[in-house]
Amino acid sequence: MGQQDSPRRVGVVVALVGGAVVLGGCGADDRGLPAAQGWVAPGWMAQVRQSDEEFQSAMIACYAEFGLEGVRSIGGGTVGMVNLADETGQVPAGVQARVDAAAAECNARVSLPEHQLWAFDAAAYQRVIQLRECIVAHGFEVPEAPSEEAWKDSEPVSAWNPYEAMLGGVGGASMTQDEVAALMTACPQPGPSFWVLAPTGDDG
Repeated sequence: MGQQDSPRRVGVVVALVGGAVVLGGCGADDRGLPAAQGWVAPGWMAQVRQSDEEFQSAMIACYAEFGLEGVRSIGGGTVGMVNLADETGQVPAGVQARVDAAAAECNARVSLPEHQLWAFDAAAYQRVIQLRECIVAHGFEVPEAPSEEAWKDSEPVSAWNPYEAMLGGVGGASMTQDEVAALMTACPQPGPSFWVLAPTGDDG
């Protein structure tokens, strides 16, 4: 999947994807997405959005104490760091030492969002199904989910995720970072597995 290591690691690196996406529906919501026809979001989605925002803000503030610039990932509530390499493309030893110190301190100080600790169980599977329903309601095509039994038998790093199914691989949907961010805000990932995109600053 796009990023399956601990969400508290730094330096998230995820490749952009290419392909095509089929949109449907009519109208648009305030994020510029196709309007979600007849969709009522479950309560956990608002909880996840708030928790991710609080976590990312706290981690970025903590990194700043070490003179490091944090950047919000797209999806999954993770945070990376930017401007670490020198003109040779390498991370100097002194900078790496600050990164290591920041990671240790900030990971200890800032608690993971509760939804990232939810069990890999039937309730988690139902939230994944609701996530797919949310994405489809906004007009995007997503492959059908595997059965609950097959999903629960998967390793967390390879468990089916609607975003990976839609965006991952050679035949994945083609979307800008802004579009992905808008969709992931409207339809946040519930955990415990995530698909994460690292912003590149190039929304093309």
